[in-house]
Amino acid sequence: MILKASDAEATSRSLHIPWGLMLLEALPMTIALALILWALRIRNFEAIADGAQLIMEYGADWPTQEQFYEDRVADYAFASSTNRGLNTTTAKLLSGASVFMASGILYLLVIVVFAIWRAQWHN
Repeated sequence: MILKASDAEATSRSLHIPWGLMLLEALPMTIALALILWALRIRNFEAIADGAQLIMEYGADWPTQEQFYEDRVADYAFASSTNRGLNTTTAKLLSGASVFMASGILYLLVIVVFAIWRAQWHN
């Protein structure tokens, strides 16, 4: 926004829109960008099992096949639950970003349509 401020100011002058109203449009877009960047950050997902760690953990005392499968099912359940929570949080952030982006676009559209309407009635 800072790099394009002079262009936005020129647009606001040509459309006879107060600069402050044009500047307000940047607020929801900035919030949307911040939410997108936060949602797309690198997250630590839960791994199901680490083979090398399992070998070290069991050593020479391997569990029965039933116990081994039972432990892996527990690993899958824990990882699935943890990762689902991370994915839900990401989806909520992206959903919020879309709302802010849509509101910013709608706000800008309303301002431009109003400016065009006003220019037609005053000329």
